[in-house]
Amino acid sequence: MRHIHKTHIALVTLIVAIALAALFTLAPSVTHFEALSILYLPSLALAILFSDGGHPGEVSIWASFLVYTLIYWAVLLVAYALVLDAFIGSRARRSLHQRLQSMRGDALNDEGLLKLAGSEIRKLEVRRSGHFFLKSVDTVGRSDDALGKTIFAAPATHRLAGSFVKAVSQHVQSELGGERAKSLIGRLTSTDHETSSSA
Repeated sequence: MRHIHKTHIALVTLIVAIALAALFTLAPSVTHFEALSILYLPSLALAILFSDGGHPGEVSIWASFLVYTLIYWAVLLVAYALVLDAFIGSRARRSLHQRLQSMRGDALNDEGLLKLAGSEIRKLEVRRSGHFFLKSVDTVGRSDDALGKTIFAAPATHRLAGSFVKAVSQHVQSELGGERAKSLIGRLTSTDHETSSSA
């Protein structure tokens, strides 16, 4: 949830609620649409609840409408943001895996793997920054190498770091095996790397 821009979601939810309230006030005929009536059926139940089970008054009706609209749209937008974030993360993992397949032999070294992981994190954050409901980490001024060091040395700093480290480790093990793989993975995950800022 930390990658979801809650402020933006709250702002859009409020704007939608105000817009719908204005629409229903200025054009009450829209309430006759069957689909809209079904959608707002829980709102009627809230109005009855607010009026202690009696005939709901105007205040109760509007209060239930606003509460229901805010909750409904907030849940809808959060779900959308979560699905979007998962999709972007999936693309990043798939891209990393594809690029790893081209790294074999001498190409499997500290510098190459750090730059690879860092560049994929950078692309991931650029994609996030293009969506209004997602937060992105500022990677400006940081090299791919520096981003990669953070990912490997402090995987808890980024949600996808764990899966990146696992994918790289598995590829190194399958290509090098034995002590060479163990040594390379050890150097990549060493806490001696600079981790002054999180990815």
